[in-house]
Amino acid sequence: MWRSSHVTFSLLVAGMLTASLVDVAASQAGPTSGPPSATAPATTQDFALDLAGDSWRLKTGDNVAWSRPGFDDSGWETAQVPQEGGQPVFANYDGYAWFRLEFTLPASAQGTPLVAALGGIDDADVTYLNGQRIGSTGTFPPDDDSQWFEQRLYPVPASVPRYGATNVLAVRMNDFTGGGGWYAGPVGLYSKAALRETFYGLQATPASRSERSSVLRVMRRQADAIRAGRWATYRGSLAARFFHDGDTRQRRVSDLRSLSRRFGPLRVRDTEVQVLRDRRSGALIADTNRSIVGQDGSGTKVVAEVSQEFLYFSRNPATGALRERGNRSRYFLDSVRSKLEGRERDFAVYLPPSYVSHPRRRYPTIYLLHGINGGAAEWATRDIQGRIDRLVRRRDLAEAIVVMPDAESLWYVDSSQSPYRSMFIKEMLPLVDRAYRTRDRRGMRGLTGVSMGGHGAFTIGWAHPGLFSSIASHMGALDLPPLAGTPDEVASHSDQTPTIQVTGRSSQFLSRYRYFFDACQDDDFDFDDAVRVMDAELTAKGVEHSSVVYPRGRHNDACWVPHLYASFKLHSDNFRDR
Repeated sequence: MWRSSHVTFSLLVAGMLTASLVDVAASQAGPTSGPPSATAPATTQDFALDLAGDSWRLKTGDNVAWSRPGFDDSGWETAQVPQEGGQPVFANYDGYAWFRLEFTLPASAQGTPLVAALGGIDDADVTYLNGQRIGSTGTFPPDDDSQWFEQRLYPVPASVPRYGATNVLAVRMNDFTGGGGWYAGPVGLYSKAALRETFYGLQATPASRSERSSVLRVMRRQADAIRAGRWATYRGSLAARFFHDGDTRQRRVSDLRSLSRRFGPLRVRDTEVQVLRDRRSGALIADTNRSIVGQDGSGTKVVAEVSQEFLYFSRNPATGALRERGNRSRYFLDSVRSKLEGRERDFAVYLPPSYVSHPRRRYPTIYLLHGINGGAAEWATRDIQGRIDRLVRRRDLAEAIVVMPDAESLWYVDSSQSPYRSMFIKEMLPLVDRAYRTRDRRGMRGLTGVSMGGHGAFTIGWAHPGLFSSIASHMGALDLPPLAGTPDEVASHSDQTPTIQVTGRSSQFLSRYRYFFDACQDDDFDFDDAVRVMDAELTAKGVEHSSVVYPRGRHNDACWVPHLYASFKLHSDNFRDR
């Protein structure tokens, strides 16, 4: 529903406070339950409690009793958290494991809204504080969904911490394949204010009492209108040019109406609300822990789990009325509700620099496909918005919308695991063209893929010549069939190997596209050989293309990230020539 802006691990690690307790000026805290109220702000302290180190306890296996604060874990092994590359036990172990830590939370921190920042965990986790579940990322087997690349940030309910006393943080995790564990920080409990500037990049000061009251009144009216289904009233609370993580005013109202038809009256819950003034734009910001609750056949349904949200408000210059204007973010997660897959399917969206300021302009689209065991959120760890912005600004690339679908390890094909290809073509792509100002035609769409995604770029592009006109691959698995589904399915998919498909395609067909593909000389999977084979086949057929095997490098980010410009330039030149 409310979509998520993402930033990088590196930004958080570089800027995060590591002192045990840092006193600053008084902040503000809102109500602990129900809709926001205009009560006086509570006095709090801003602090950061670093929980990284070698005092953690670790045990492989799984037992729900291990989440309880009174459990005796003295017989467990000690562990360093985080540990680069993961803890050694996971080198030869796949499955469940638990981490536990006892720590004291200073009494002086009472009343401060807290967020548990847990860094990077490979692959999925559920986290408990004092026996209470505070958050989860990814899903466990049998419906496993790795989110190893996702920064864990879990708002802590005010009733859960024990101030001036012993607390227990317990993390249940599962490593699906290969190495794993708790590999990156920061790890600790932080005030919301400590996170705002260092993690989210927000520079803000506390709003005045009257400003706070005005914002809370708007939020309360919004919550009441949503619950009662008064959509005209809710729409009126949004600025005419409202834009928040991909939502226009029309789309936001439409999505909420759709949710209310599925789950009945929707209750928007805002807790621990702090109202601030943005130093850069002057907008008022509500920093809130927000969730949405409805009903389904079994009772109460959590439609959107609690997460820290930043709501932006400004006054209409003509009327003076306070309206929610949106964050105007250009990088965020979106999703499509797939009937074919029977689930929500995420995709990340990058919008070009002029998108918000030029509301009538339309843009070409690049679909950027990740590698195996990846996901839509992984691109934030590479600062993809900053990278593309720099390419556009410094190297004169055409502005484009970039869409990064979540494909897990599904190889971008239909299989018994998922009708992924059908979902992508029939549901995700049309949603992108409806929701964003794309130039909806073949010559204005390109595909770039990494590893498994390089395979997908070729097979999707060739399977849908009416939709795509440029294909690029970095370290692509071009000489493999799609490794999705049962062993029998994999065996039957040999005809979907790009280096085999190219032999059966005519020169006329192949020449309808522009191509770039690369790999590094010491690729761990010998995909450099696949580049040579594809190069030879296209050359023999007289098809124009560009390919390169770099003299050094393996199958990792160091091989392809510095060369993202090459594939995006391919698309840029193609867009400009049409």
